[in-house]
Amino acid sequence: MIYGQTGLHTNQLIGVKETHHNSTLDDFNFIKEINPQNAISAVTLDNISEFKQSQAKYFIAGNMANLTRSNDNLLTRSVLSLDFDQVNNEDKLLETFNKVFANTAFIRYPSINYGFKGARYRLILAVDRSFNSDEYDRIYSYFAKHLPLDTGAKAWSQLFGLPIINRYSVKLTNKGYLIHEGKPLNVDKTLSLCESTKPQPTKGFITTHRPTRNYTARVVNETNTPITDGKRHTALTSYCGKLFRTELSASMIYELLNLKNNYCDPPLSQKEIDAIYSNIANKEILKGG
Repeated sequence: MIYGQTGLHTNQLIGVKETHHNSTLDDFNFIKEINPQNAISAVTLDNISEFKQSQAKYFIAGNMANLTRSNDNLLTRSVLSLDFDQVNNEDKLLETFNKVFANTAFIRYPSINYGFKGARYRLILAVDRSFNSDEYDRIYSYFAKHLPLDTGAKAWSQLFGLPIINRYSVKLTNKGYLIHEGKPLNVDKTLSLCESTKPQPTKGFITTHRPTRNYTARVVNETNTPITDGKRHTALTSYCGKLFRTELSASMIYELLNLKNNYCDPPLSQKEIDAIYSNIANKEILKGG
């Protein structure tokens, strides 16, 4: 099943496939049939933030206990979605995709922030069976050993943006969108490779706190909790402080803070977000972090 929502104002999903003529397709092939959304009119980061908040399309593919998005309600996933935000060499990354997943069916496309914040890509892999949260954690950790994955997007019930075209990706060959034919990823075979792979910790600030992996996961899972007007600045400042007490890197903290801002109604400006981040970062430095 494909569940979706428009914008980031809520954690309530709708069943998407039920209303489409191609509802008999499996989830991966259903996603292949979705035309990329047009966001070319968004010309600034603030425009992008507003578009993400109110118009961008997001999905979860799998099986949910009910339509309220949460880790507990998501039972299984039916595609593997990977997020690449820390890209230093775009050509090398695309070449790596083609090598690592040469025989695997996948959909690759630039994210909504492509060009505004460097080269950012999304990868959706077909799988031969659904998988649960524990299996997902092991598989994600395995690929994180070989690929520059965004660990901030690892949360079990994380939404994934559907294909989208912005003012920069529209200039790419085929607008950066690629459907690669192949076989579904063999989940059991991948899990067997995971046996010798320990979960990959993220590099981060050395602070006066000694964070646990569970604490980091709890803070990351708070990212998609909506914030109403009147509480935005206080809530985002508190959230940023929590992030600096995790194992996450400075760049990842900044990205998560911006993502959290998308759940504000309405979002703060980029200038305000940058000020919150700088203020908390400076305090960490003064504390010896």
